[in-house]
Amino acid sequence: ANQDTFMVLVPCGHIEEAKDQQWDELIARARAAVLQKLKEEVKLEDFEEHIKFEEIISPAIWKERFNLAKGSCFGLSHTFTQLGYLRPQNQHATFRNLFFTGCSTHPGSGLPNVLVSARLCVERILMQEAGYPTTDPLSSSSLLLVLLWTIFLLFLLQARYPLTYSGFHFLFTVPPALAMAVNLLKRSRSGTNKPHVDFLHEKLRRLRRRSRTATCLLCILSLTYTTPWDNYLVYKGIWTYPPGRVLFTIGYVPVEEYCFFVIQTIATSLWLLTAMERQMLQQSIRSSMLRAAQSSSRGASSAKDRALRMGGGLLLAALSCLSWMQFMSGSDKSKYLSL
Repeated sequence: ANQDTFMVLVPCGHIEEAKDQQWDELIARARAAVLQKLKEEVKLEDFEEHIKFEEIISPAIWKERFNLAKGSCFGLSHTFTQLGYLRPQNQHATFRNLFFTGCSTHPGSGLPNVLVSARLCVERILMQEAGYPTTDPLSSSSLLLVLLWTIFLLFLLQARYPLTYSGFHFLFTVPPALAMAVNLLKRSRSGTNKPHVDFLHEKLRRLRRRSRTATCLLCILSLTYTTPWDNYLVYKGIWTYPPGRVLFTIGYVPVEEYCFFVIQTIATSLWLLTAMERQMLQQSIRSSMLRAAQSSSRGASSAKDRALRMGGGLLLAALSCLSWMQFMSGSDKSKYLSL
């Protein structure tokens, strides 16, 4: 009773094996400097005489007791090469069942960031068990660079080997749509016996059924809506298709263009379905951890969603009216833009 606890945090560097760091000497110098500061600035002149118990933890002790790399108790420094996507991620790039959390992984050090790191780690684990890809962002960036380089090479080669419309589909539109379809099939078959994953499967099945119906309706809509004005624009000579680059035409438009309407709609629907499933899983994870906080803000979120939908609808209506007025003006220069 009637005792106080006093803690002093002294910034210091980490352990460097290449240097001869005399930690006993450094600790003694730091201790003397702290006592001098307390005497001069806080006016605690007899502070040292009242010390009954003292414990000093140095980087060497952090390393020995807690196996911290180089004795750094706050993890990796926030240097440019260790920030954002360049910081070690929450999942190992090769051993996909190995996950990380803490101050040395994404997003960074500090208590709030460490708690966010734990949440991200839980989300990745549950998403992987539910069949969702949890690719390392660095790997995704590498794949994007490879894709851009491939497109650049194809652009250089097309002068010597002209690219047909069907070849364009096989290179650029069919592969991503097929990859997303295969991924959806894999997720649909990834049933588990884990309650924290299976409780969402029925919701996901309903979402996928509605998505299939909506995709079919959108494909019909894209064909029936786009076919008239696309044929009209080709008829007016606003754009054309080289005869040697297409298989055959239906009306004024090649069959590959009709395929493009459908493939583009399917690919967009698959991408949107994947995004909605991931969002549903993330919301379920967060609601289980922050149920009380979410229940208090549900009304505000619903009102915000309604406002966003109404604003989007009004913007679409205004653009439609403007496009119709532009089309009725009779100018050939603005027909493509208005349609």
